[in-house]
Amino acid sequence: MKCLAKYVSEKAGNSVQLDLRCASDSYKVEFTSSIVQSGGALSGTWFERTRRVGGGISGKASGNQFNVRASGETFTALLNVTTQGTRQTFSMDSPGAYVPHFSIALNRAK
Repeated sequence: MKCLAKYVSEKAGNSVQLDLRCASDSYKVEFTSSIVQSGGALSGTWFERTRRVGGGISGKASGNQFNVRASGETFTALLNVTTQGTRQTFSMDSPGAYVPHFSIALNRAK
């Protein structure tokens, strides 16, 4: 699977717009989100274009670790994001979903 992530930070680094696109021969996901951090709390919205579903985001940030719950009318997932230098790893668990577990590692292009 190949992925491309684009981040746009706003409000002195307290909010971020994320555009994540991943595809393989048999699967495609196009995810956008808007997330605001206040202290260690995270909140925001998300939308997945290929399945036309979206909802809210809540969670917490601590150091380089982000633990997030993304929920909507027909979908709930727990996401763990870890950032170290130019590498970021995503792990998502959503029991009962079409793809119940999803894990990727991203490296910043030079």
